[in-house]
Amino acid sequence: MRLTTCCALLVGFAVAGCGGGGGGSPDAGADVGVTGDQGVVAPTACTALLEEAGDAYTLTGTLRDCAGVTGGAAVAGSLMNLSGITIDNEGTDMTPCIAVLCDDTHAYVATNALPHYDFVATTPNALVENAFIYRVPLTPAPYAGTTSATDANTINGCAAAYTQYLAAPDTATQNEPSGLCALGAATLMSDTEDSVTRVYQQIPCFDTTGFMIAGSPVFGPNEGAMPDPYGNPGYNYPNDTSDDYGNGAALDFCGGHTAFTMHYHAAIDACFERDASGAPANSYADATAGWDIEAAMTAPCTEPSGVVGWSADGYPMMGSCVCVARDGDGACTDVRRARSGWVYGGLGTWGDAPGEAAALGVEGSTCTTDDDCCTGANCHFSCSVTVAGNGGTDTVVGRRCVLVDYSWCTHQYVRRDDKLPAGEDYVYLDRCNGYDGPDGYAYHTTLTFPFMTGCLRGAADDYVADRGDGGMNMMGLPMCMPGQMMCCGDGICGGPENAQNCSADCP
Repeated sequence: MRLTTCCALLVGFAVAGCGGGGGGSPDAGADVGVTGDQGVVAPTACTALLEEAGDAYTLTGTLRDCAGVTGGAAVAGSLMNLSGITIDNEGTDMTPCIAVLCDDTHAYVATNALPHYDFVATTPNALVENAFIYRVPLTPAPYAGTTSATDANTINGCAAAYTQYLAAPDTATQNEPSGLCALGAATLMSDTEDSVTRVYQQIPCFDTTGFMIAGSPVFGPNEGAMPDPYGNPGYNYPNDTSDDYGNGAALDFCGGHTAFTMHYHAAIDACFERDASGAPANSYADATAGWDIEAAMTAPCTEPSGVVGWSADGYPMMGSCVCVARDGDGACTDVRRARSGWVYGGLGTWGDAPGEAAALGVEGSTCTTDDDCCTGANCHFSCSVTVAGNGGTDTVVGRRCVLVDYSWCTHQYVRRDDKLPAGEDYVYLDRCNGYDGPDGYAYHTTLTFPFMTGCLRGAADDYVADRGDGGMNMMGLPMCMPGQMMCCGDGICGGPENAQNCSADCP
């Protein structure tokens, strides 16, 4: 079986359009792991695309190999070696690529945004090549001061989701309601934990928050207005290999799917492990064999995970095994499984209307199958593995009846001064899904909300720029494809689309 590769861009977030798969001079950019017969970097469409970095961004210094730039080697050395990889896109061969150069302060990563394994179709959207250039800061730093930051505890937009669901569960609110992700300009939030007040930048509700080491963009922990209003993509994962995809898989087992581009909401470590050459260590089949979410979330770790992606603010996204202590020689002496600091609290936490019991009474109850939660076409619940409260700040992992809709509103962040519970083999992550450990700050992947990042610890400038040719859509709409049944700006109003949830198609 051929490996599938996914190539997308980096952080910083300008998207550059490039036509075709032509060559380019070898010094135009370093294609990760791709060398010719003489050890010279072989040109690809991605090396040529890097020549447009100066058009997409204002550069600080000359673009050059990242090895000699402070912080540059960490980014360049983490990217996947895609040399010789061809993927199958439903009968069509495609070749992913990724390339990187640095200036004085940023890394620039060019990609055609294909996966690094054979395409697994889980949505109506076709897999297409894009041409992205991401920019990632090489010296990330947390926000200092709390000026202009909104106290996260005062953000209560989810009350609108509660009211809407009880009145008309099949109709979405006009926009993502929570106020915890950014619909336009990013809002700064503040929160106090460990007796320290920190400032965070919101991630966009419908756009890029980072990129995987194979290149595909990372999106946040919610979907669009349809079919499950601003729902949780992870709750359409099968729990284990005995489950089927039910009403449709939101994600492939590696955590990705297609809209206008291949992108990831989640990730499992095995899909992004690299061998000694930097190439994918596992095929899709091997990486996802024995799929079991609960086991993956609770199994003890034996060694720290590597980098799986980079966030828009320059901090790495790492896998689910976290080194929380090192000895004087640098050896990791305590490695723990990352556990989200967010728990499933349910939409019912946002109100107490008389009709709540009939509409939401099942949420949070233990279950074995989806039928334990509800049945029929109007069922909005699934029996999924999640993190639930277990008294105080304690949590338990298990199957619960969870509302698939309104992802940001059904989960609540629990503040904890102690991230390392005694006698346990897991570590709690912060509001942004990160941990500040002996190796510095990093985000870590979890298989429950918010999966990758829930906010940004540092600043992300020049967040998204669209340079055309079918790249990022600033409204977060997928590229319209023939036969597509979703809000994509094609002017066709039908199916679940209506004026309230899709003004782009139903004016």
